[in-house]
Amino acid sequence: MKTPRSTILVIGAITAILLTLSAAVRLPGQGGGSRAGVYPAQPGAPIAGPCTSDHKAINNYITIVGKAEIRVKPSAIRVIMAVTSQGATAAECMKTNGEKEMAFMQALAKVGVPEDKIFMDFISMLPVYEWNVEERDGTRCFVENIAGYMVQANAHVEVGNETQAREAVRAAFQLGITDIISFDYWCDSLDAHKIEAQKKARAEAQRKADLLLTAHFQNVPAPLNIHENTEVVYPKSLYESFTNDYSEALRRNYHRQSLPEVHAIRPKNTHYRGFFAETDSQDPRLPMQPEISVVSTISCYYATPKEDNRKHGEETKGRG
Repeated sequence: MKTPRSTILVIGAITAILLTLSAAVRLPGQGGGSRAGVYPAQPGAPIAGPCTSDHKAINNYITIVGKAEIRVKPSAIRVIMAVTSQGATAAECMKTNGEKEMAFMQALAKVGVPEDKIFMDFISMLPVYEWNVEERDGTRCFVENIAGYMVQANAHVEVGNETQAREAVRAAFQLGITDIISFDYWCDSLDAHKIEAQKKARAEAQRKADLLLTAHFQNVPAPLNIHENTEVVYPKSLYESFTNDYSEALRRNYHRQSLPEVHAIRPKNTHYRGFFAETDSQDPRLPMQPEISVVSTISCYYATPKEDNRKHGEETKGRG
């Protein structure tokens, strides 16, 4: 049975209408897939991909950034040292460690550290295991058994300067307390130094704006927004460690008669690098000793110049 010619024409017309409608409602990302999503979006529809290449849509603001760093001498140092003891029982550990803590506090008092500047922070009581050869079901095997306990308490010692910190560490070493957990530097006037750094960063941003905007545009672009970020960089993060060893370069390519290798202990070299970063205003001194760096960044955003400003700039450039 043949389809009437009129029916075929109607079906063709409906198909053409549907194809036209589907093209009209296609998604922006689909329509502009080959052009990085530059296909114009429908009102209210999200735009995927980068913005249009039109100069009015890109570089739509000017950014002027001012960054300043000030270096602050610490007003206090916290030295944290681990006081540990081992014993057959937990009670024995607590007794021995308590005696160590008391002796340490007395030694600190002799170097000028009062009791209210010391805090003992109990950390843990852990079992200590050892391997023993035992026979289990007729088979010799290594078995872990509890051999005792170990207790740890951290002594937090507050001192005023590096000299007192070294005296406190020396007093600890004389008692066999050698585990230094941390050196933390502090300043009791950080808030004031943050404001100082912010003022310097703002002044640098203003200096750049005066230099760049007023010199190149007839009318200074209007400010749009401002962003501020201030951070404190403590000396702990300004130390660097590395292994100073070249023995690997001299190793031979044979296994030394298949003998096991017992490597020497190679402690890492550590030094205070200090704060190094690109800033508009920075401390002129070399970072010779641990200090706290306060870094402030002020970002000022301005509108793009108007058409007459661009023309004025071109005319000025032509006359020059």
